[in-house]
Amino acid sequence: ELSPLDDIEEPNVHVRLQKNPPHVCIDDDDKLPAEFIITPPVPDDRPDKAALKKALTAGQKVPGARLDYSFRVVID
Repeated sequence: ELSPLDDIEEPNVHVRLQKNPPHVCIDDDDKLPAEFIITPPVPDDRPDKAALKKALTAGQKVPGARLDYSFRVVID
């Protein structure tokens, strides 16, 4: 993911690869505990990604979900 060229400095531009904050990936909705499911009025249940992210960031293991990390290019 990171290469030797993760930071490039030129006279008129600075380009760098910056790590994004973690985001929740749902691998299997059916395995998520009920506390991480939001039940909207209509039509389907959906995962509570905010609660999942908080739990996963705190180190809690949640079946069916994990944190994933990605990168973005930042040009200064």
